[in-house]
Amino acid sequence: MSEPLTNAGPEGDKNAVQAFLAVSEFRLGVYRHYKGGHYIAYSLSVKEDTLEPLVHYYSCKNKTRWTRTLQNFTSDVPENSTRPRRFAFLHSATWQQLAEAAGLDELVKGLQTLRDAHNFVQNIVR
Repeated sequence: MSEPLTNAGPEGDKNAVQAFLAVSEFRLGVYRHYKGGHYIAYSLSVKEDTLEPLVHYYSCKNKTRWTRTLQNFTSDVPENSTRPRRFAFLHSATWQQLAEAAGLDELVKGLQTLRDAHNFVQNIVR
């Protein structure tokens, strides 16, 4: 992982962190925490005052949302652990999983209902 980007100056640093995120190899998807549990990393953002890249993730078990710095999310865990990474990438998430993780599942259900209604009307018209 690259060195963390911090707020060392004016707009140029904002451009640098945005460029960093644009080419970051970090993958959105399903991760396993080293203590167990599955989480969906659904978004990257930038903390405005420090310009630190942040990972937003969702607990599949507890249905709660969390945020860590990208550096912390991708870091190694304490030495007494049998797993080297704090979060291990398992696989890509479906768009439905990403929508639920981001809190958009009700919107997606509404769109699905709207699409079903549209298809129903189209079948009647035919």
